[in-house]
Amino acid sequence: MARILVLTALVTLAGCQATYYRFHFDPSPSPISIQPDPEGPVRAKGLVSVVDGRRMERGLLELRVRLRLENRSDEPLSIDPEGLGLVGSDLVDFGVARLDPPETVVPPHEERIYEVFFPYPADTSLSAPGIDGVRLSLRLTWPDGAVTVDVPFSRLVPVVVDSYPTWSFGFGYGVYH
Repeated sequence: MARILVLTALVTLAGCQATYYRFHFDPSPSPISIQPDPEGPVRAKGLVSVVDGRRMERGLLELRVRLRLENRSDEPLSIDPEGLGLVGSDLVDFGVARLDPPETVVPPHEERIYEVFFPYPADTSLSAPGIDGVRLSLRLTWPDGAVTVDVPFSRLVPVVVDSYPTWSFGFGYGVYH
């Protein structure tokens, strides 16, 4: 009986998980500074990083971006959900962004951390050439205006170098170099 309960628990837990794929993008994190008026103060600062890709339980692929925003102004700052976009290096748009937490307002002089999930374009795999680089578009609004920020990222592909010694033996006549 105990074995059945353990097997049932393992199958249940395995069915609810997503498979994560580590990606390395440069720069990571990428700093952003929002100064709508060149003569005025910096109204917001932030950091943006592409965290990973994942395959959800229904087989859907999505890229996760982490966003840290600091509102330095005396007015509330909002993320425009319709102004969030991600474009791959093959110039194909990713799907509609999902923001977590869904609350889009950053109160004055406060900071928020968000995770933004972008579904992959149709017929794209995690290793597709269009994922060699991405550009995030982020639209921020205040009561008196709005700013769109574009943040480019280049994917770093790790180079694997064999670090173990190799041996060779040979027989023959002549001069060897």
